Amino acid sequence: MPPTTAQFVLLGCSVAFFAVASVCSLVRLQRPGRTVRVVGRLSAALGAGAAAFVLAWHSAARQNWLPLGDNFDSLIWLALLLGLFALYVQRTAPLAGLDCFVLPTIVVLLTSAGLLGRLEFHAYVDSAWVWAHRASSYAGAALFVVAAAAGSTWLVADRRLRRKRPAGPVGNLERLDALTRRAVVVGFALLSVGLATGLVRWLGEGRQTSTGKIVMASAAWALYAAMLHTPWSPGVRGRRAAVLSIVGLAMMALTLAAAVPLGGGG
Repeated sequence: MPPTTAQFVLLGCSVAFFAVASVCSLVRLQRPGRTVRVVGRLSAALGAGAAAFVLAWHSAARQNWLPLGDNFDSLIWLALLLGLFALYVQRTAPLAGLDCFVLPTIVVLLTSAGLLGRLEFHAYVDSAWVWAHRASSYAGAALFVVAAAAGSTWLVADRRLRRKRPAGPVGNLERLDALTRRAVVVGFALLSVGLATGLVRWLGEGRQTSTGKIVMASAAWALYAAMLHTPWSPGVRGRRAAVLSIVGLAMMALTLAAAVPLGGGG
């Protein structure tokens, strides 16, 4: 069933909390301080809590606790996973610059969930095969957001160092490079599962899907495969890895844009 007005209001609160956290992350780059850090983390935690409550409320209303049941639910899950990742990283091994890219992405995802839930809500057909396809695809997309965020942060830190300015709270280049590669490795495995299950549904079940979605998903997979498994892949580090991670995310965004609004079931 479509989300209710009250659920949209609570989702709006989550967006507002993450927006505040995004602003705090930007302020921290210029003026690092305990107050800004605490406000940012608290806002992100409240935003994640509100998003989780919306998911629980929506699942109870539709009497189905299986996640990723519709386009509204799927985008909130993706945003929540990224939010929990950001909170975990900042709690265990802080990288202030990473938040500047992850948190605004969460705001965009939650806002998109609200718009799609209001204007073009679509419930997906439930089956283990379909769920596996959606879960692997969205989890892979979440990791590619992490890789692109780490890559973008790497570029910012590298630029500051080239200008003889300390990287400061932006992050350590070696750690950012390692995070980018690890996220791409796991994300590529999940994308492979999502692509394989999607192709089986398309070929075996005669499932209707857009050509653009197939082309962009295949192109993104080929880019990440080249990044990881070609003879020159050991040299794909630093600036090259950062740029490729951003390009790959752009392809994944176009793939999701082709899939989610049409409600094609993943």
